[in-house]
Amino acid sequence: MDENLIALVEPLAVGVGACNRATRLKGGNVVVVGAGTIGNCIAQAAIGLGAGKVMVTDIVDDKLEYVKECGADFTYNTSKITLKDAVEEAFGVQKADVIIDAVAKPYVFQTILDATRPSSEVIMTGNYKAPVTLDVPRIQRREVNLIGHMMYVRQDFKDAIQLLAEGKINTRKLISQHFDFYDYGKAFQFADEHPADYMKMIIDFDKL
Repeated sequence: MDENLIALVEPLAVGVGACNRATRLKGGNVVVVGAGTIGNCIAQAAIGLGAGKVMVTDIVDDKLEYVKECGADFTYNTSKITLKDAVEEAFGVQKADVIIDAVAKPYVFQTILDATRPSSEVIMTGNYKAPVTLDVPRIQRREVNLIGHMMYVRQDFKDAIQLLAEGKINTRKLISQHFDFYDYGKAFQFADEHPADYMKMIIDFDKL
């Protein structure tokens, strides 16, 4: 396997792991909130693992354009439309069987709850840094299933490798920058200053 593809196995395994936590993904309506590296990997994994339709949201149009190129059926910029309205526009009254949170922002989580229907599964994959207030009555009355997820297990890696080996993952823009080892400081600076402009960086050791 090409070394660039090897670098993508780990983030894709996160995406596969998120999808494997869902019980209604195959043939279902799947929403991925966030089109960054992990969100894109989740969306592509969902497609590869048999989701019916996949919708992805973000507030960065370039990332939405790329995930559309990768096979997402619907993309929405949620700075222009609410998540709830986007889900209803894409899927109608059936709404979403599975919503996967790859953003991990408390205010976004509230919009995810707004967009659920009875028996929706919400997979929490984004790495939350602070507690989130839960509207327990709404979760209970809608019978929403909240499912925690963080990383992966061995099978997720095997599935990720298989998807890459079979050419089912569009990797054209997933690796967005290369930096020489001695320029690693510039890589971190770029990531800090341009968070919307990178997906996955590679630090090259060729010139050591």
